[in-house]
Amino acid sequence: MTDLCCREVSEFLMEYFDNTLPEDVHAGFHGHVATCQNCRVFLEQYRETIVAGQMACKDEGAADCPEDLVRAVMTALGKEPKA
Repeated sequence: MTDLCCREVSEFLMEYFDNTLPEDVHAGFHGHVATCQNCRVFLEQYRETIVAGQMACKDEGAADCPEDLVRAVMTALGKEPKA
């Protein structure tokens, strides 16, 4: 597989970030991203989302969140904040 379209690139994002992208797809993936500005932007946004998710899931710093912020978010989600 050498030529990929944008949709195919998006289907391989998880494998790309997990470093499990099939060898036969690797060149096509990188070739497309090198020539497609939209996919480069999408790839970077996906990467930033992963980093933000990882940071949000860390226990460190959770105590630094203002209690009123935690309550507001939990209320918006329709959940009761932990006591």
